[in-house]
Amino acid sequence: MASLEGKDIFLSPDGRVYHLGLKASELSPLIVTVGSEKRAALLANHFLTDVKSIRSDRQFTTFTGTYRGEKKISVISIGMGAPMMDFMLREASFLLGGGPMAVVRIGTCGILEKTTPPGTLMLVDKSMYAYRNYCFFDGGVSVDVKTGAVSPLECKSSKEQSYLLSQPIAADPQLTELIEEGISKSGENAKMKKGLNCSGESFFSCQGRSCPPWNDENRDLVDQFSILGVHSLEMETHQLFHLMHHRGRMHDENEEGQNQGGRRMSRAAAVMVGIVNRSNPEFTAHVTDEDQEKAVLVAGKAVLDALVSLPEFTDTPPKCVVPA
Repeated sequence: MASLEGKDIFLSPDGRVYHLGLKASELSPLIVTVGSEKRAALLANHFLTDVKSIRSDRQFTTFTGTYRGEKKISVISIGMGAPMMDFMLREASFLLGGGPMAVVRIGTCGILEKTTPPGTLMLVDKSMYAYRNYCFFDGGVSVDVKTGAVSPLECKSSKEQSYLLSQPIAADPQLTELIEEGISKSGENAKMKKGLNCSGESFFSCQGRSCPPWNDENRDLVDQFSILGVHSLEMETHQLFHLMHHRGRMHDENEEGQNQGGRRMSRAAAVMVGIVNRSNPEFTAHVTDEDQEKAVLVAGKAVLDALVSLPEFTDTPPKCVVPA
């Protein structure tokens, strides 16, 4: 059996990246990412033609086809959590040679705004991250690389917080505006709310859920989210925005991601179906499967229309500048 190659990006002998299981020719720079393989198949089969699917051994499935007879689109199911988003984005970027890529997440989320009903499309303009501070629970270590000295750090120090919250990262404004316009003009009477998202490192503790017999020290976490104005909770969007924000730029793109042609090296956006309202007890039910599918298709059309209208995806790929 032939072995893998590479120390950073693993490649099979026929040029496939290890986790996605794709070759460069099997991926579009216009990417829709979802958690569920069923949702990926729904979007691909409903909107794309000449669809080819590839399922990897590492829980990724990619559907690539043509939208409106114009441009190739890839719909990738990644499962759940920031690490899976990290695998997908880094290997996709490698396959695309570090060139332009635009990625939109279509997912599901919990709703924190009290007046927003389940079934609403939650469009994200910024996303922050909530993660468990393991040093609070277990203590930590400090390592001096010059002397080799190792010092323990106190567990549950009064200076430590049990959960840490990052500053928000903005979505790509042009891509988000195009998606918003598409949903508004869909004619499907789709409910939509744009605002601040928070991605939790985990589903239970980092989203403020109680899960005995664990004491996760998270009793006031949802209150913190509400004070910050968080409108949706899930697990993947922040990693998407964070990695795309810190990716390379085009040769004529400034630090703010602007150039005369309006083109950008890295674009990211996200829209999710709110499946349950966690703040308002009057909303007792989750969204139905039928209404969730309708909302996904409304979002899907808006997202695909937005992706194929972006100016940077021409026949001549621009040069890339990688941050130092």
